Amino acid sequence: MERTLYSVSDLVSKTKTLLELSFKNVWVEGEASNVHYHSSGHLYFTIKDSQAELRCVMFKSFGSLMRFQIEDGMRISNLGSLSIFEQRGQVQFIIKKIEISGIGTLHQAFESLKNKLDEKGLFSIEHK
Repeated sequence: MERTLYSVSDLVSKTKTLLELSFKNVWVEGEASNVHYHSSGHLYFTIKDSQAELRCVMFKSFGSLMRFQIEDGMRISNLGSLSIFEQRGQVQFIIKKIEISGIGTLHQAFESLKNKLDEKGLFSIEHK
């Protein structure tokens, strides 16, 4: 059996190329979380469902075309391409377009639980 030895940077670079060729201009739907508008104009956030999450970036050039702001808990559909941020070896979804789909189920479950606990008085001052 022949052994192929890669450097970390070579393996990550080859993986990035394969991902970018295989997952170009795809739509991914999920719930937005950890939304961060960077001072550079780039938008960073995570989209997730009940079983997985994916880090996302929308660069300023595409973000400047948006007519709304993304907020935690929004259910959104995203057009973009899968890639790898090579310096960290992290998979990321580079977004070109975002459409709002509604309120995410994870956010709805969180709000429901919060309301239940509030009704029981667990957020009142005497419990702090």
